[in-house]
Amino acid sequence: MIRALLVLVPFGVLTGVLAGCASVALGGAVGFDAGTVAVSGVETGVGLLAEAIAYPWDGRGFGLGPSAQVGGYASAGDGDPIAFTTLEVRCHSVSEVPTRPYLQLGTGAGVALTPSIHDAAVPVQMEVGLERQLGRFIGGFGLRERFVGLIGSGDPGLEAFNSVQLVLGVRLGRFVPRPE
Repeated sequence: MIRALLVLVPFGVLTGVLAGCASVALGGAVGFDAGTVAVSGVETGVGLLAEAIAYPWDGRGFGLGPSAQVGGYASAGDGDPIAFTTLEVRCHSVSEVPTRPYLQLGTGAGVALTPSIHDAAVPVQMEVGLERQLGRFIGGFGLRERFVGLIGSGDPGLEAFNSVQLVLGVRLGRFVPRPE
């Protein structure tokens, strides 16, 4: 877990720099996870994710920020948790109705961490949901499909981790209109 913190601190600093001129979406998710990482065959379980994505204008368009995920099953053998830390790019699109449906697509790069695995992690995701203005905040609820491909030196060299997640989020900051 200390390794995960060492990886997240630089991402947190980057997000803080971006947040000086942006809105920041803070989110958490609970997901049903399935994967081949560090196990023989496919394992499943309930996992968790936390993220902070900074957006340059009003929370639409492209954003950047860190994400940390703990897999819903432990690695084989000694039962170590599987964690992913990634820096992600997201594209957030919303409609203009009061309770706004949204679509979010994203990808990124990072690492998978267990005591025995240190692979490159490449997440790809799609999320649909609803968000609503709540005073100075925007609250949201969504459903996300998140696939993480892992590239490493193990056998096999490419592994997969998939998660279907329920996402809760809040967007904070200055909602500066886009320049025309």
